[in-house]
Amino acid sequence: MIVDIVHPGRANVAKSELQEDEDEDEDEDEDETVAVDLSRLAALMKLRESDFLLKEDRQYDLLCHACELECILRFDYLADWDPAALQECQT
Repeated sequence: MIVDIVHPGRANVAKSELQEDEDEDEDEDEDETVAVDLSRLAALMKLRESDFLLKEDRQYDLLCHACELECILRFDYLADWDPAALQECQT
């Protein structure tokens, strides 16, 4: 478990908005996928606005966690906010 000493749980909350639900139906239709992505994007935006999500959190590979087709809006948001993070993703 990754914990930020200054802001415990901050990165874990952000990651939860990036990770797909394990019990989601694989045959989910495109409209529902976009709706989920928009909902989670809104949550990330609120986290950022409240300074609960900071650029320093890129050390937790948040952008890499958004590299799924179902996360396109979240990926675009994070990449636009911090383009340098594209070079720092580790697998």
